[in-house]
Amino acid sequence: MAKIEEQRKDNQVRQQGKQDARHLQEEIPRLDFAVTEFYGVRVTTIMHAADTVSADLEYLCSLVEQPDPEFSIVDAVSYAGAVAALSHQLDFIVEDLSENDLSEDQEYVKLSKEDIIMLNSYTSSSEEAISRMEEVCGISLQNN
Repeated sequence: MAKIEEQRKDNQVRQQGKQDARHLQEEIPRLDFAVTEFYGVRVTTIMHAADTVSADLEYLCSLVEQPDPEFSIVDAVSYAGAVAALSHQLDFIVEDLSENDLSEDQEYVKLSKEDIIMLNSYTSSSEEAISRMEEVCGISLQNN
């Protein structure tokens, strides 16, 4: 304990010796196969995302099918952009991610780095389109 106190006073850090490095190398097993990176996302999370996007899309479509005078569509382009973005996001979640393998316990969907990037891209595009629609049309999915 006195040695630790002494090191704290003169701010020196203990240098690791060769013996320490050899000890670490002995404990780490060698891999004889290529490692592929997958990320696990719970199946329930994927299903919840699909349900949420689907509900948002249904709500927007209902505004055209049964117009509400309180929520008029002022700008068809921003409205159509939001509908298209949500549709693309839902298509990716339901069609593309459903083709991925599940974990052994069937609780997780294996996603590659590319899947994560694409999912993030679709989500960002949807959020931007919905934000644009909220600003122009005054239609908010969070409040409705």
